[in-house]
Order: sequence, then C-alpha cells, then structure tokens
Amino acid sequence: TRKLYEALTKSLTATHQRHLDDLLTVRENSSASSLAWLRQSAGTPNAKHILIHIERLRAIHGLELPEGLERSIHQNRLLKFAREGSQMTAQHLRDLEPLRRYATLVAVVLDTRATLIVA
Repeated sequence: TRKLYEALTKSLTATHQRHLDDLLTVRENSSASSLAWLRQSAGTPNAKHILIHIERLRAIHGLELPEGLERSIHQNRLLKFAREGSQMTAQHLRDLEPLRRYATLVAVVLDTRATLIVA
C-alpha cells in the first residue's frame, strides 16, 4: 500500500500539498470543509445548481494537480482509496500521516472530478 501511496504522490509539489491541505479547512460562511463542499451532490438540474457544479469543477481545476495522476496506479486501487477517504471527516484526514493523507486526498479529488464531469 505504501508503494501505491508513493506512486500516487511522487509528482506532487509542496504547492500541491498545500492546496490539498487547504481542502480540509472549513469554508468561509460555512460549517463544512472545502472537501465536503466539493463532494456534495449536484442537486436538481437548474441554473443555480449548474453554476455551483461549475464552481466545484473550477475549484478542482484550481488545484492544478499533475496530469495523468489517475494512471499512476490501478483504477480499482484508486477507487478503494477514494471510497476510504470519502468516509473520513476532514479531521480524520488531517490526522493521517502525510503520505497517506495526500494519496487519499488525490484519490478523492480525482474521483470527485470524474463524478462531476459525468453528472
């Protein structure tokens, strides 16, 4: 598992790591973390929800994660890490050792991006 974490995070810079850590902070005027906001369901297809959907995609794009991260490990393992991370609170994720935290956050973000694009 450690080798998979390393494969998923080896191309991350300190800036990427800082952006990923920022996802675990509480959003302004909210009680939820940025990660929780990203993972919220799209809701009914109306103009307001579509704009929120686009805002979430822009937030993920703003992380500027390296291209091709989703191909650095097998898709089944990536989905396993994403599922595991989606069941954790921001506090829980913050408490993980750094390598596991960043690998889990990358997996969750990649899974969220795929979900938002398909939705």
